[in-house]
Amino acid sequence: MPYISLIERKGIEKGIEQGIEQGRTVTLAKLLQLKFGALAEQYEVRLKNANEAELDLWTERVLFAESVDAVFA
Repeated sequence: MPYISLIERKGIEKGIEQGIEQGRTVTLAKLLQLKFGALAEQYEVRLKNANEAELDLWTERVLFAESVDAVFA
């Protein structure tokens, strides 16, 4: 088994975390588009810059919100 340094391992873990977060962002964007139609640029920017807590909150809200504004309120 090849040796992986601590620095390499941390880099791999960070890459995995970023990939998971990116996947969550893409999934939420798709849900929003399916429910409300094309997203305004302001919402695309917010999604792109969202942290984990925001993604969690917005993902929950998309189920019951009656508008895209309500998701991001």
